[in-house]
Amino acid sequence: MNEELIQKALSSNNKAKITETLFALERNGDLSHLKIIMAQSKRFEEKDLKQYCYKAASSIIKRGLINDYTKFDEHMRKSLLDILQTIDPQVVKNFSEELKSENDLKRLNVVKVLGLLGKDSRIKDVVKTVSKDKSEKVRATAISLMRYMPEMVSVEVLLGLMKDKDKRVVANCIEVIEALLCEKFISSLQEFKKDENNRIRANALKALWKTGINEDGVYRGLNQMINDKDNHLMRASACWVIGECATQDDDVFIDLLVKCLDDKEKLVRENMIKALLKIGGKAKDQYLDMIDPDELETMRKIMAGIKPGKRVEL
Repeated sequence: MNEELIQKALSSNNKAKITETLFALERNGDLSHLKIIMAQSKRFEEKDLKQYCYKAASSIIKRGLINDYTKFDEHMRKSLLDILQTIDPQVVKNFSEELKSENDLKRLNVVKVLGLLGKDSRIKDVVKTVSKDKSEKVRATAISLMRYMPEMVSVEVLLGLMKDKDKRVVANCIEVIEALLCEKFISSLQEFKKDENNRIRANALKALWKTGINEDGVYRGLNQMINDKDNHLMRASACWVIGECATQDDDVFIDLLVKCLDDKEKLVRENMIKALLKIGGKAKDQYLDMIDPDELETMRKIMAGIKPGKRVEL
């Protein structure tokens, strides 16, 4: 739709023409038209024309976020949602309607958008609905939202998701349990300490460690992972857990970590280096000199949010 013609139509005094243009924008407009619509809405005194502007703007924002979510950075998404929440009191309901779409990607993006809308009591029902979605990605994403909205978590939903057939769903579910710090759920994580999936096992051990339950069991579990010669992902995940939880005084866990100093797998070495840099203190001072300088520099840059190709003083 031609922006110059839209501007001309909305600037006119012909109400029928303005209305027709706004209806067309509601159906087919894109984000390039949003600024024009919002600017013109300020000059309209008629309540119905203002509402038509808001409906057109709402549809454009909703369509843009659902169809092109990954094209926007975090700041842009927040700005669009701030506008939307101002002009559309039914924003949660209207987004939720899109969960009926047969398109998995659209439903996934809807769930991501709902996660940015803040603490809204209506989202609890949405999460309950999408936790049974046919798409594993949608279910896993919905569960991730629970970490940031613990008051939205349904015990019934959480218990059901712990038995989900998809490993990502279960792993995300364990992260929610850790965020809730609920002993009732934490104690049930014992069964996952020996799971065949590295991420599930790591998340379960991390949750148990963070909540101070069964420290000896956590150590034994991580020791088994570190010494798994057949599955390097187990070793890499164990290094990650130690980096997330250990302090510089946790000598027994640091001793486990540095068993991977000469690991043949790059991912394991990288996770071990990240862990040492996070833990810091004597662990870092004692072992960093034993690490390949190029790998160490690369991981430092990555942790600083710098692309490895760039030079930086660290």
